[in-house]
Amino acid sequence: AGWTGFSFAVAGLKPKHEGQAIRLGAAVIAVGVAWGAVEMVRGGLWGVVASMFTLGAGFGICWAFLAKRVIGGAPEGEQALASAAVPTTQLIGGTAGAAAAGALANALGFAGGVTPASGQAHGLWLFAAFAPLALVGLAAAWRLGRD
Repeated sequence: AGWTGFSFAVAGLKPKHEGQAIRLGAAVIAVGVAWGAVEMVRGGLWGVVASMFTLGAGFGICWAFLAKRVIGGAPEGEQALASAAVPTTQLIGGTAGAAAAGALANALGFAGGVTPASGQAHGLWLFAAFAPLALVGLAAAWRLGRD
């Protein structure tokens, strides 16, 4: 819901603001990841939902503009290849992230199921493990968002 709603909200941005949207979206994603870690420890369902909505909003703010910059920055004659690479990279990233999260969740003891107690005890580490990736993404988006 956050991704869809915010992608509609920024769809009409003028090109001069696209770099700012890339940077803002990446920052909102990082905030969503950090907030998710905090909410897992606190144990409140609505806090977790709100943090994940925030994470999705960040993607909604920046994703289309990221793709546009990647495709537009490709050498002439390779833009079709860059266009195909965007969703392919997204799928590979999602798959690798899900596999890593699943492996870590199993290592943390979630293999037998998630209870409120196990979520509070280990959920922070599940989010914290991916925080460096959020920061790398933020740094890359900051660079790509330069005008």
